[in-house]
Amino acid sequence: MHLEHERRFQWIHAACHEFSEATGWPLSFVEATEVRPTGAADQVRSRVKAASGRNGHGKAASRWTAEVADGVRTVGRLELHPASSAAEVLQPQDATRLAELHRRLLCSQLASSRKLGSLSRELSTLVDLQRNVPAEQHPLGAMERLLRATFELTGFRSVAFMLLDPEQNQVALRITHRVSAARVPHRRRQLTHGIPDATALSSGQVIVHRSHGSESEKWLPAPFTMGLCQRVQSEAGPVGTLWAFDRRDRQPTDRELHVLESIAAQMAQLLERVVLLRESATQKRLRRELEVASESQPLDILRELPTDPGFDAAGTCTSHYEVGGDLCELIPLDSHRTLVAVGDASGDSIPAALVMSGVRGALRAAVYSSQNEATDTVALMHQLNAVLYALTPPHQFMSLVCGVLDTSRKTFTYSNAGHPAPLLWRNRTVTELESHGLLLGVLEETEYGTSTISLQQDDTLVFFSDGISEAMSRRRSMFRSQGITETLKKVGNRSAAEILQAVHHNLQLHINGSGDADDRTLLILRIR
Repeated sequence: MHLEHERRFQWIHAACHEFSEATGWPLSFVEATEVRPTGAADQVRSRVKAASGRNGHGKAASRWTAEVADGVRTVGRLELHPASSAAEVLQPQDATRLAELHRRLLCSQLASSRKLGSLSRELSTLVDLQRNVPAEQHPLGAMERLLRATFELTGFRSVAFMLLDPEQNQVALRITHRVSAARVPHRRRQLTHGIPDATALSSGQVIVHRSHGSESEKWLPAPFTMGLCQRVQSEAGPVGTLWAFDRRDRQPTDRELHVLESIAAQMAQLLERVVLLRESATQKRLRRELEVASESQPLDILRELPTDPGFDAAGTCTSHYEVGGDLCELIPLDSHRTLVAVGDASGDSIPAALVMSGVRGALRAAVYSSQNEATDTVALMHQLNAVLYALTPPHQFMSLVCGVLDTSRKTFTYSNAGHPAPLLWRNRTVTELESHGLLLGVLEETEYGTSTISLQQDDTLVFFSDGISEAMSRRRSMFRSQGITETLKKVGNRSAAEILQAVHHNLQLHINGSGDADDRTLLILRIR
């Protein structure tokens, strides 16, 4: 320990030795055995003491002592001993004045070293925060580190953080350092006029003094007499307030204000990262759930088609997002009858998929519970409308064409609730099938009609959603049903799969990378 002390003040001992060599007056440094702060009652002082004996000139020998401090505490004292008669080249008063100047230089150097060391420690702490806080695995631990740094780098004795709620109408106490949360008044604060947190969130900082009256006093924990409220704000907006408390009724220094701003900025970055990580985790969870949900969606290419030898079928049902609102169903009723349903729910993605799933479930429930009811398309439409109206708000609805293909009778009986009219291709002529009523889910009570068409060999029925007919080109022109008609004129005598492929090919040529995207359904039924 003694060696450590010697190394610590070795430069002072060296300076005293140089003084002694230059002046002939021995000057020594004695380290203080008890460290005590300098203050009004304990100022650095010097004095001259008479020493016993006389020098060679018959003058009274003198010894001078003076305390050495670094601006905060006393670290030791200088002792000027009488010069020998042979070496004395200075008068005692000149020697003491020179020793006093030497002491002041030493004190100035010590104060500068102390400040430099303090700044070095502060910089090291800030760099450590900048490096370690972003890598902190636990957000609470990182926040505690930042609050502790506020305590270490400033003269404030306690720190607290108030988090802004998502609605941005109140802040709530989340974490404290060196003050009990129970002692912090108003741990949940509505951001009304006059609240310090509301003022700080708008202006950046606000200082509260207990001496300024009861209105200020009620925001400070006992026994603190002042507090500073600092806004914590990320690029996206404010996230909370950082409070720093002190028992002294004082004004913060510029350095403290800058430190608080720096800590607040790092808090904002940390909280923003936490939010982004949580959003990322939520997105991953939603993506997994959407992948599971998409497994219950209609297949892009309809593969499990009815085995009825009376018709040939091919279809595709694609969603712009993971899930969509288009419906395409072929449900065998018996050996020669098949229920055909093609629809389009309002909206996109999950909202549309929920509407479609509700109608799809109700449709299959009706088929499995009573096939007689499933063949009555008017009754089926009324049932689906009632279900959708009861389950969804007015802005969620669905278009649907639903019919029964009977290959033994060569008929197609159907009802159309606001869906794009299917096309009948016969003898190189296209006919649009008529509609019968409003969209499903718009009104509680509505009337639906029905139509029956007779079918012939090589007739082709084409069902599609508006994602096909309203597909836009770069010139902002729609594909329309005419695009399907033009394709039928070229390949209408081929198989259902070949017609499907040709329509899809021409649709892609029409879009030509325009960026237009929507749920798209296309179903081809060809009578054998």
